[in-house]
Amino acid sequence: MTEQSRKPNQPQWFEYWDPLQGADLQTLIDARNEARRGAFARQMLIWDEVIYSDGLLGMLYSRLIESVSMQGWKIDAADDSPESKRQQNALEEFYHSVTGLQQAFGQLASAMFYGYAHLQYIEDAWGRRFEFIPQRYWVRPGELNEWQFNPQCYIGVDTGESVEDETLVVMEHRNPILFPATRASFERNHAKVTWDNHMDRYGSAPAIITAPKDASPDIMVALQRACEELKSGASIVLPPGCTAEPLKASNINENYFLSRINMSDKDQVRFVMAGTLTVLNESGSGTLAGGAHTDSWNSVVSAVCSKVAEAFNAAISPLVLGDGEPLARLHITFDTVQTPLQKAEEIAALADGGVRPEKTEIEEKIGMSIEDTQEPVPVTASNREPEKALIPPDAYEQLQQMIYAGLMKGFNDDRYQTNQ
Repeated sequence: MTEQSRKPNQPQWFEYWDPLQGADLQTLIDARNEARRGAFARQMLIWDEVIYSDGLLGMLYSRLIESVSMQGWKIDAADDSPESKRQQNALEEFYHSVTGLQQAFGQLASAMFYGYAHLQYIEDAWGRRFEFIPQRYWVRPGELNEWQFNPQCYIGVDTGESVEDETLVVMEHRNPILFPATRASFERNHAKVTWDNHMDRYGSAPAIITAPKDASPDIMVALQRACEELKSGASIVLPPGCTAEPLKASNINENYFLSRINMSDKDQVRFVMAGTLTVLNESGSGTLAGGAHTDSWNSVVSAVCSKVAEAFNAAISPLVLGDGEPLARLHITFDTVQTPLQKAEEIAALADGGVRPEKTEIEEKIGMSIEDTQEPVPVTASNREPEKALIPPDAYEQLQQMIYAGLMKGFNDDRYQTNQ
């Protein structure tokens, strides 16, 4: 299908067209109405351009796609029966033979932003692979009908070429992120443009020029020209007898516009992060909110990985296993990588619950050596601890000090005082 839509030295028409030029909220509404009847081209071209031009949305999009692409995979068997093992081996052999499988995971995850994504399975002399067909090439005359291919990306059409003979992996998402996020992006850009216009008009304090009595027409023309120069912030010389009285500048300051821009930024993050407010805090800040950011993002990526795996199982398992009952399935393994600080917090939480790890266990967990900064207390017969002694009440504080010493190793006193 890609060969039909993209040919060397024959660029598509939309490559010369900026869908955002002159676009406003009504443009989004019109494109959405077309998409409701299955003509997705205009909406997808707009969304493509927003992804490229909006720094925040582009970052969130890239981060989600890359996070899904970084995950591993495995084949789970339903039980230990010979048939389950046979299906498990068949699927493992198939997926190991596919080129760029993990990249295909990320491409299919783009459905979370666009509402749908299609991969075409290809097997030829070059091997097995999944080829991503961008969203702008697809149409569907009603959500209960089959997807069709629109190779020339015509706007306004809801029918195309049949793809019944193709093997496709399709993932759909009923609430595409880009629909509300694009609206927030337009509102933010509108606030920026309005702010620029406001600054052009009120950036410098206006003034009223009083002309002298019996001013000639030439004098009046010169004064009008002087007003234009004052509006642009220029310095002028007035004719004799004229006075200039500056007026109070507008009470509207940048906070009026920045609050609207910041609200749009927060809206976009909430759309991607499923409405979690704490994701606006920096991860790794050492606060509960920072930890909630990481947990929320991991939850989102984990859920997307599950949807991607289900799409592959629905399309590929019948191709590999036939029409029998599937007893093995693809599972995308989502593994979180803990930072040393996160590992240290986990150890401290265990100590607070009554578990006191050995120093070697702590070093192995956080991946760095720990130096005890406190002087050792000589052991005598009077203070020797029994073999079965209870955990000291200050064990949690001691563990925190040991972990802090390890994490701060390499920082000198001057740098630490500067950060404070």
